Amino acid sequence: MAIECIRRKNIELTPEKAEHYLGFNDYDSQRPIRLSHVEYLKDKMEKGLFRFGEVAFASKNGDQEKMMNGQHVCHAVIEHGKPVEAVLERFKCDTDLDMSELFQQFEILVRSLQDFVRHEKNALKLDWPLRVASVVVSAAAIDQLRQPSFSSHAAGASTKNRRAFLSTKDKKAQLLRKYIKEGSFINNICSGGSFVSHILKAPVAFLMMETWRVRADDAHKFWCSVRDGEMLKRKDPEMVYRNFLMEASARVIGKRYRAVSNHEFIYKGHLAWNAFRRGTTTQLAYRQNFDPPKLV
Repeated sequence: MAIECIRRKNIELTPEKAEHYLGFNDYDSQRPIRLSHVEYLKDKMEKGLFRFGEVAFASKNGDQEKMMNGQHVCHAVIEHGKPVEAVLERFKCDTDLDMSELFQQFEILVRSLQDFVRHEKNALKLDWPLRVASVVVSAAAIDQLRQPSFSSHAAGASTKNRRAFLSTKDKKAQLLRKYIKEGSFINNICSGGSFVSHILKAPVAFLMMETWRVRADDAHKFWCSVRDGEMLKRKDPEMVYRNFLMEASARVIGKRYRAVSNHEFIYKGHLAWNAFRRGTTTQLAYRQNFDPPKLV
């Protein structure tokens, strides 16, 4: 993997050049234009307060260049009708992941974690829905910070180091590269039912990872049951945990609610999974100041 800046120079960005540059604005992870930001930049230009623009392109292995940065500035210059000073950069990349990482470096207009996840997902050629990929990344962050199991206790030095490493959006998004197998399992569960909002939560997805690592076939059966609630009895652990998740979702939507912590989601999930594996029942008795019981 390699990213190299092969050219950087100051240019006069005219409306004609801006229109030409936008002809290369077809990077498949490019986010939609924000018209409000174009109007903001145009207003700065008209008032003489605009300092300079930034435009960047990159090519992968000599392929046609793609615009990495500058679409809003180009649109604003066209609307303004007059040239502005700008910095033009050109990069070459070896892989799609290089292109994704380069794209993530341009933060003139703040990009969300979901924007970054979209870039990674596309670079990895994953056909998962964006909301599933985003949940996988958030679950992976929990997994990184709370190995070998989620704990409610204060973090140690190693956990603090991992938290510092994951403090930026690009590093979090890049966790997707390490969690494709776990993510594929989560995508299979979350894309297989008509109603999944109760399980589409980071701590629940983290628990899906944990149970998949213990026993993949049982994990598939358990989570399909929690997802759909079909052919279950009232006291079955899958139904008990499903009801808890459904109530937790309703609790968050309503005007009066008690927020459910990651620890509670995971602790009760451990209880439900263990009961499912043992063929017993559970009332999901929650103990806030204890680590979740070990998965069986």
